[in-house]
Amino acid sequence: MKFPSKIIVTDQIVNCAQFSDATKASVIDFTQHLLEDFQKNGMHRQIVGIAGPSGSGKSTLSVLVKEIGKEISSEVDIVPISIDAFHFSNEYLRATNADGKNLITVKGRFDTYDVPALIDHLGAFLRNESISFPEYSRTLHEARGNAVTITQRPTLLLLEGLWLLYGEAGWGNVTPLLGSSFYIDDTEKHSRLRTIARHMFGGRTEEDAVRHYEESDVLNRALVIETRICAHRIFTWPA
Repeated sequence: MKFPSKIIVTDQIVNCAQFSDATKASVIDFTQHLLEDFQKNGMHRQIVGIAGPSGSGKSTLSVLVKEIGKEISSEVDIVPISIDAFHFSNEYLRATNADGKNLITVKGRFDTYDVPALIDHLGAFLRNESISFPEYSRTLHEARGNAVTITQRPTLLLLEGLWLLYGEAGWGNVTPLLGSSFYIDDTEKHSRLRTIARHMFGGRTEEDAVRHYEESDVLNRALVIETRICAHRIFTWPA
């Protein structure tokens, strides 16, 4: 089976040639299992949640599954959607404070998302309605509305994000909409490196990227790790 040589993940090119054979085999196996489960369930549309800390590879895995899925089956559309597309606008975040913080400074925390809007979109999807999802840009740092249109073909929606299994701030109403859920395990060291690199790609200096990771992402990571036990299955990147 042909493995992608490169993919685009939230505006950034990822070189897949650097992946080990074990990693490639693991992703192919993961994709095959998702498609098998989809076909067994017999549903026209299904949502699979992919949770885990920042930098654990949720977006990368989702896009890889989409591309590999095309090689396995032409009958099912696999559509990755990130909860980041449901961030409140930067204008709103700058104008809003919570827990003594301006929300723009903690963007990515559980309370910086429009959770009701996300639930509305997921509900419409499961009701087989015509629906388009927004898409987040890490260069613009805003969502682009109606960027991803769902067709009437059988569709497996890969919803990825930190807070999918979190029980507070409205996120507990998202979890029941997931047909199944996966948590991506990763070391703090790897997640830290990837998250800081992503911040720098988005325009932060290295110093500012490190500061944001230590002041915001570390706290998010601690909360997200606690949701691991809520996942149906665990996915671990091969060493």
